[in-house]
Amino acid sequence: MLLKKLNLEKRNHYIDMIRGISLISMILYHLFYDLVYVFNKNIDFYRLNNVKPWQLSICITFILISGISFNFYKNHRKQGLIVFGISLLISLITYIFIPEEAVKFGVLSLIGASIIIMDLLNKFLNKLNPYFGFILFIILFLVFYNLPYGTLGVSNVEIVDIPDYVYSN
Repeated sequence: MLLKKLNLEKRNHYIDMIRGISLISMILYHLFYDLVYVFNKNIDFYRLNNVKPWQLSICITFILISGISFNFYKNHRKQGLIVFGISLLISLITYIFIPEEAVKFGVLSLIGASIIIMDLLNKFLNKLNPYFGFILFIILFLVFYNLPYGTLGVSNVEIVDIPDYVYSN
């Protein structure tokens, strides 16, 4: 009876465990990030080039888990708006308290927007082979990863250089 009230009967505890580990990892990552880049503490191991794989593992895990969990949501649009709303709140808080490190469009923004877009495209996307979708996700993630820095490409291989005027706003 208690499990039913807490909605634990239908939960996938493996996904919850991975989500929890990723959440702890993200909190630690941002703790060190704030210590080094906001409070100017010298922590040798924590430089962006050294911890890039850590950052990527957190992003990819959250994105994959949200994609896997998509079919567990009852109201996709509502879930997407909640996640996107939380991301806007984080953006507002960072603009107020640490404007030089303000989060403009982070992983939560991406996930919230993606849930809403997935809701709109769900009937079409359900017709795709899941393996094709996974490979397409990996390719698109790698190609668009450096978009905030003005390029499309994989790692240090630039495919397209985005003009500066696109980033003026």
